[in-house]
Amino acid sequence: MRKKFLDFIENTRDVTPQINKLGTSINKLYDGECFYLFPNVKLESAKILDLGNQLIALNTNADITSVQDECSLIFADLFGNYDMHSFNGQDRVSIGVSEKAKRKCRFCGKGALVKATKDTHL
Repeated sequence: MRKKFLDFIENTRDVTPQINKLGTSINKLYDGECFYLFPNVKLESAKILDLGNQLIALNTNADITSVQDECSLIFADLFGNYDMHSFNGQDRVSIGVSEKAKRKCRFCGKGALVKATKDTHL
């Protein structure tokens, strides 16, 4: 299968130079190692974590439940509060509220300070 992937990459690299990265990833795999390939598919963080756990279980002959339990102990709070994004330089991800007056501190929850103007009475 590796040979077929590398032949495909060799035949299409002039048309799609980005495919060279796939060749690098394929060459890093061990013989018999399981992997997923999701071209142009955006997955939520929880799904990425789940798929990663499945690969760990498959590639180490471990029980999927024990892998998931161990991962939950480490990352449950993190993935419950945050979302993971992979930046490729093309997609733009906005974080937070774009309107400055509506922004709040993520630590203390206080709103933005409003500058005093001539019409503002202190």
